[in-house]
Amino acid sequence: MAVDWLAIRNDYINGFGSYRKLAEQYGVPFGTLRCRAEREEWVKLKEAQLHEIGIKTAQQTADAISEKEVNRIKRLLNI
Repeated sequence: MAVDWLAIRNDYINGFGSYRKLAEQYGVPFGTLRCRAEREEWVKLKEAQLHEIGIKTAQQTADAISEKEVNRIKRLLNI
């Protein structure tokens, strides 16, 4: 049976488990998974993913705050 390495990598990058947990879940030897992850630099990919999520979250938060402030100013101007 072929191993779905893309699914395992995506699960790791998206925070759905450690190497050990994913190895057990997908029936892959831990050492094999760890070696592949190191070779393909999964940790760097995960860090980049988390950084991107942080940037998007900060932007959405700033947008929401700006929207509330605009609405507050509009209400004040209508008084």
